[in-house]
Amino acid sequence: MPKVTIGLPVYNGERYLEAALDAILAQTFTDFEIVICDNASTDRTAEICQAYMAADERIRYHRNSENIGAAPNFNRTFELATGEYFKWFAADDLIAPDYLEQCVAALEQNPDAALCYTKVKVIDDSAEVVGEHLVELQHPGDPRPSVRYGEFIRFSPTCFQVFGLYRASVLAQTPLIASHIGSDKSLIAEINLRGPLIALPDPLFFSRQHAERSVKLDRDKLAGWYDASQAGRSKTPNWRKWQEFRRALQRVPLSLRERIASYGQLALWPFTGKNWALLTLDLVSAILPGSWQHLWKLDQRLFRTRGYSTKYFLYYDESD
Repeated sequence: MPKVTIGLPVYNGERYLEAALDAILAQTFTDFEIVICDNASTDRTAEICQAYMAADERIRYHRNSENIGAAPNFNRTFELATGEYFKWFAADDLIAPDYLEQCVAALEQNPDAALCYTKVKVIDDSAEVVGEHLVELQHPGDPRPSVRYGEFIRFSPTCFQVFGLYRASVLAQTPLIASHIGSDKSLIAEINLRGPLIALPDPLFFSRQHAERSVKLDRDKLAGWYDASQAGRSKTPNWRKWQEFRRALQRVPLSLRERIASYGQLALWPFTGKNWALLTLDLVSAILPGSWQHLWKLDQRLFRTRGYSTKYFLYYDESD
């Protein structure tokens, strides 16, 4: 059994897939397996995967008979995993050669930790670094679940932690990535309740931003991206997110004091930042279904990052 399983879900990933696989195979920590789940790709993805599998016995390839959506495909990679630690790897992202070495060492030294993640650099189509993630949480390793949970749900606008290295036994206790918009954030909220997180100071993860990223989809298409059976059904995604934060609290065993404190953090969530406005837009959209397309554009323009804004990221000047 390998120490680490890397789950690589992919759909029509031929443009960046080889670079992603090369980054994994270049790791200084070598005790890992790669589980690829191909979501019925129609390009050269299958051919690329089979060639890499033939060259390295650590690679396993599974192909779905039809596109089941991103969330079920992400979860399928975990269902097939055998490692003590687990990492999801998007087919267009990259990691530094010592990513696994540093994350595994951190988790080995901190047996109570549930997840280890690193700082993030932003890269473009050509893998050139164009920016870095600015938001850093102050208490990911706090011993109090309520502090970790509250800080994450209220003050983390992005969710790169989902691509960190998990303790597989902890991840197995969660619903994994659910079939609704924002379910990656619901998952990490629950992970924060189940154990401390380790934030490494070095930028070892490289998030590639390009025109095909799912963050640029409208709400109906984004719901269908998460799960093919849910296309067009997500009319109140922000209320659903709040509900899933609550359900995470119901699943995780906590002391009475920590449970009360965590519910207090949840009660503050609607009044943090622009969440109140997002919830209001959801309600108007539910009452006036024909208006949701316009409200979604307003949501994206005023209250969220479409792609990545300078509020959450620092972009470098091209002349640097």
